[in-house]
Amino acid sequence: MKKVLAFGTFDLLHPGHINFLEQCKSQGDHLTVVIARDANVKNIKGNYPSEDEKTRKKKVAEIESVDEVIMGYKDFKKRMDIIRDVNPKVICLGYDQNVKLPGGKYSIHTCEPYQPEKYKTSLLKSC
Repeated sequence: MKKVLAFGTFDLLHPGHINFLEQCKSQGDHLTVVIARDANVKNIKGNYPSEDEKTRKKKVAEIESVDEVIMGYKDFKKRMDIIRDVNPKVICLGYDQNVKLPGGKYSIHTCEPYQPEKYKTSLLKSC
């Protein structure tokens, strides 16, 4: 089984997120999605997401292409340990995710944007 791992906040779930997850699923057999913790989103982006982590997890779990949804680790310093624990063959990144990943036995696939001028959480928040 070829495991795929994707990370994200998935705040205000929209068609761009769904397309991203479909692209991720096409890279393997089993897609695990890591939902960023509220406190870690604040740490990275400077503000809390509009929806809490439980709501975001529930919404992502309802997407057909997603096989498993897990919460990111609470300890921000250990956030990359999840890669070791899931042990994916592929890690998918969104076109706008600038993440430095530790070396490992996985490939990295950067997904294509899906109408970013229309479907981007920051745009939706400004409406």
